[in-house]
Amino acid sequence: MTRIVSIVEGHGELDAVPILLRRIAAAALPAGAVDVRSPIRVDRLKIVKAAELERAVELATRKAGAGGRILNPSGRG
Repeated sequence: MTRIVSIVEGHGELDAVPILLRRIAAAALPAGAVDVRSPIRVDRLKIVKAAELERAVELATRKAGAGGRILNPSGRG
């Protein structure tokens, strides 16, 4: 099973991104193939700073575990 951890900017994305990822996974992959974890929220003003983005990616890496994936739907970084 692949874990996906996303890094998001806004409060709306906290709810929307996991739902969207689960729907995509349900349509494209066998049942239970993806474990979508709760997103890591980083404020828009912080995510553009290198140290903050690195911190968020390190946290997402630990949360995703071995073989996990990290998604930054904002396209920053």
